[in-house]
Amino acid sequence: MGDKDFCISLKYKSESLKLELKSQWILNKAEKNRKILNTISAFLNTKGGTLVIGITDEKREIIGISNNIEEIKKIKGDIELLF
Repeated sequence: MGDKDFCISLKYKSESLKLELKSQWILNKAEKNRKILNTISAFLNTKGGTLVIGITDEKREIIGISNNIEEIKKIKGDIELLF
């Protein structure tokens, strides 16, 4: 299954202990920051899971993330720095 097919399949799945959907990655807004970090921490403390950024959790709208390699590196760096 390719990335596009995987994203489309998420429209029909419910969030669970193993799947979390977030519309965007924002570490400078305290409330959103706490929710994302709690999710990552929970995945690390259990058997893992999938955090998908770029899909709204209510309507399952695929909005994507920036294709800017620097922004993607920043997200990766934020996660590595925090964990």
